[in-house]
Amino acid sequence: MIAQKKQSTWKYFAIAFALTIALGGWYQWSNQPLPVLLVTAASGPMEVYVEEDGKTRLKDRYVVSSPLFGTSVRIGLKPGDKVEAGKTVLATIHPTAPGLLDVRQRAQAEAKKKAAELAIEQAKSNLNRIKESLQLAEKNFGRVGRLQESNSISQQDFDIAQSEYRGQKAAYEVASIAESIAQFELEQAKAALLQLDSERDSDTSIEFSVTSPIHGRVLRVLQESAAVVQHGTPLLEVGDPLNIEIESDVLSSDAVRIREGNEVLILRWGGDKPLHGTVRRIEPSAFTKVSALGVEEQRVNVVIDIDEPPEKRPTLGDAFRVDTRIVYWKSDQVLRIPASTLFRIANRWAVYRVKHGVVETVMVDVEHRNQEWAEINSGLADGDILVRNPSDEIRNGLHVAPIKSSEN
Repeated sequence: MIAQKKQSTWKYFAIAFALTIALGGWYQWSNQPLPVLLVTAASGPMEVYVEEDGKTRLKDRYVVSSPLFGTSVRIGLKPGDKVEAGKTVLATIHPTAPGLLDVRQRAQAEAKKKAAELAIEQAKSNLNRIKESLQLAEKNFGRVGRLQESNSISQQDFDIAQSEYRGQKAAYEVASIAESIAQFELEQAKAALLQLDSERDSDTSIEFSVTSPIHGRVLRVLQESAAVVQHGTPLLEVGDPLNIEIESDVLSSDAVRIREGNEVLILRWGGDKPLHGTVRRIEPSAFTKVSALGVEEQRVNVVIDIDEPPEKRPTLGDAFRVDTRIVYWKSDQVLRIPASTLFRIANRWAVYRVKHGVVETVMVDVEHRNQEWAEINSGLADGDILVRNPSDEIRNGLHVAPIKSSEN
């Protein structure tokens, strides 16, 4: 009987001892720190941008049309062939009797000559006006440049003066080309009248040559075969493939943030390094576009100038696909945290801050945000330790340990 009591006592003691060991192990396991990825809030540069697909396009296209009624000889030029202004013959027109001699055609040619003469006057006046604006912009840019060297003005004022000078310079080049084209059209109108007079003398060997209005390349041949063509029939399309710009359509909600002169990074265009560009124009009218998911979106075209010279992008041609990153806000020094540390509580942003290995919830005010970073206005200080990619296991008062250090 006594032996049975002793055996029962030892049995209860063994069970109690086992329970004590199990409870101790469970307590030790439950109070082990949770491993998490930690990051540090720190000051640094930040920019906010819109990234969209874009497409290159020629700044200036010229459709060369037949200046008179006649028979066009077969055009031997092919897309990509070089042309020189006033030298390369794009097409040859032979007279087609008797239509070339009627009164109406002659009256039209004379009217076109008068219109061409007026167009030259208009082009010269416009060129002189733009030349004066260019000279003024150049002087202003020079003054601003000297002031910037002495740190007397802001970088923004310098960028505005530089953008104005570049814009006026580009406008002057376009106006110069317009004057050359007007002169070319006058010469063609005069030549057409000469052809009419010569044809009246029954000179069947007469032919009229249509020469290129610009230096560039043939883009398309619209009328390759020999045919009777009317006045104004499109024959070829020419342009300079190196003088290109980029058209990128963005959401209308993003377009309202973009301004002319914003910096643009041109990515995935085929070269080893990104190209740089500048927003020249935000078109004032939006259009509806159906996304890949079948959602109707209101989008706006943004026109971008490429800053790099053609020598650095010789293979980039017309209608090529590119990716554009339009920067509409940036700062050299802000308090920033990785966007992956943020989560929502009601209608506010929050983060988990770690002090002495213990988690606490902190409400923060976010000013600017991109895919990688978020700018913090209040709630955190430089050097605060935060939990990255917080899970549902994390709560206030929880002990945590870093998995590894992560640099901003």
